[in-house]
Amino acid sequence: MYNEYKSVFCFLDDNEVNYNLILEASYYATISYKGSYLKNKKYLNMLFSFIEENNYKILSDPIEIYKIDIHETSLKEEFITEIQIPIKR
Repeated sequence: MYNEYKSVFCFLDDNEVNYNLILEASYYATISYKGSYLKNKKYLNMLFSFIEENNYKILSDPIEIYKIDIHETSLKEEFITEIQIPIKR
């Protein structure tokens, strides 16, 4: 379950007509962290616990957004990752 990717997406300009995915409007449980991707499991588990404790329902797979990654720096301690999970409150 952890570090297994289902798909990849890129943000497009508003006027782009060729696309195959739309992220639906929703509430999202969100967390950001700094450092290696090996921390994903820790932070995903924190989000899952938060969702369960608040009786929210998960609507779909987690989304990972790499705000700073290997394309900006080779120093893993500078990586910034945001994880979002669509939920129903």
